[in-house]
Order: sequence, then structure tokens, then C-alpha cells
Amino acid sequence: MDLKPQWKVGQRVVQQTKTTQTQKIALAATAVPMQQKTEQVQDYTLVVERERPGGGYEITMTILGLRMETKMGEQSILKYDSKTDAGATGATGANPFADVFKKMVGAKFKLLTRPDGEIEKVEGVQQLLESIATGMPEMVAGMVKSMFNEDMAKQMSGFPPDLPKEPVSAGHEWPVKTEMSLGPMGTIVINVKYKYTGMERRRDYPCAVLDHKGFISGKEGAGGGQLSFTSISGTTTGRTYYVPSIGTAVESFSDQKMKMAMKVMGQDANIEMDQRVTTRMIEITGQAQ
Repeated sequence: MDLKPQWKVGQRVVQQTKTTQTQKIALAATAVPMQQKTEQVQDYTLVVERERPGGGYEITMTILGLRMETKMGEQSILKYDSKTDAGATGATGANPFADVFKKMVGAKFKLLTRPDGEIEKVEGVQQLLESIATGMPEMVAGMVKSMFNEDMAKQMSGFPPDLPKEPVSAGHEWPVKTEMSLGPMGTIVINVKYKYTGMERRRDYPCAVLDHKGFISGKEGAGGGQLSFTSISGTTTGRTYYVPSIGTAVESFSDQKMKMAMKVMGQDANIEMDQRVTTRMIEITGQAQ
């Protein structure tokens, strides 16, 4: 099976990514750990605009909608839904993230791919982050940059990373290393091994089933901000139902378990986190329909 993506100019895909995260947060100054749960859903499109000189494609990603809720125990401390445009609210009313979320909805980014299908560059993310961070408190601006950056834009695309350059048979494995920078907070490093297990028909598409498992570590942040990592460790497992003929996944999931030691506003904190990220293709139109 040749896993290289076969995009077609004019192809438009609508994707949805859902992240469910539970955290147990133990602060040095707090006797009882806090329980926090966050659910975030992002809807976005991927449109294949044109071929690039020398090969590869220019793909435009647009964020269509965003909803998010964070609960501390049973109390909702942050809630936002772009469909209602009600603004972000929390336990004390208006929340400083309201303007952040509103600016993200409708944002466009260009994914520039190489001939082998790898994303070479993402354009537009830095401009958006600078616009959002202007006038924001330092802590809020830092959290915004950790919530969305070029590495996360690549993850959102649903394109499996570092696909084999030659056709492969069932059972073929290959390593993938991903680093996601969170600015001064630190860097998350994910080392996984992908395995092509064979073909399976799913949602009326012939899918290449790609399983992965691996380990999560971290690089300590530079410090100087309100948040920074001192250590990260964890595991990740998941499966992707990838369709080479349209160059994207119809479904995928990834489960992560992590333990983190952090500095939070000068306090030592230990965090245990379970997270599931699922991506689902909502619709496809254009030449690849």
C-alpha cells in the first residue's frame, strides 16, 4: 500500500477535533488536590488550493467554531461556545479569554506541504498569536500561545506524520518524533512507533489502519513567566483510520497519560493528566467527493 496522500485541487474537508482532559492538581500550598476537567471541540475546514512549484500543495485551514468548558470539581469556571456567541464566562462572570476565542474563530492558516505530503511550513499562526496577545496580561498571553501554535496546527490537520516514502505491507513499523513548543513554559517531546496493520473499510472508505504507541517527555522551560514545566513523563496510544486517496483520516483517537511537575506563579505543582483526542471527518466536497 502506498500511503502517500493523493490530494486533489478543489478538495474541501470539514473536520472536528474533540479533546477531553482530566487533571489532578496538587499545589505545595494546598493540602487537598484539585480536580479539573476540560472539554474542547474545534470545527475547521481544509481546502486544497493549488499545487506548489516543484511539488506539494498549498492547503488553507479555517477555524469554523470553538466550544470549551472547564470545571473545577462540579463548578464551571470557564465556558464558551462560538455558535451562541455568548462570550466566555466563568465562576465570577466575564472571563479574559472571551476575546481570545472570538479572534480564533474565522482565523485562516496556510499549510505548505512537500511533494511527499509532509507539512513543511504553517503560515498565519504567528500573526494571529501576536494579534491575540496584544494588550493581554502576561499569564493569559502565555496560555494562549500554549493552546495554539504551529505544531498544534499540524496536529489539527489530521495528516499522519512522517509517512513511509515507499509502498509498505501490513506489519510495517516506523518511528516518529514530534516536538511541540509551548514557549517559555517548555517543550513536549513525543516519541512513538507507528504500525500499518492493514486495510479496513470504515464509513464507506477503504482505510489504512495506523496504530501508534510511545512515550512522552519534556524539555524544561526557560522560566521567567507565570507557568513553566520542570519535568514531564507519560505514554500515548492510539489509532488512525487514514484514507490515502483523499489524504486525510476519517477518524482517529489518541489517549495520553502524563505526570508533570510545574512552577505555577512561583508555587511548585504536580499534575496528573488523562487526555483523549479524537478527530472525525464531518464532510468532504470538491473533486475528492
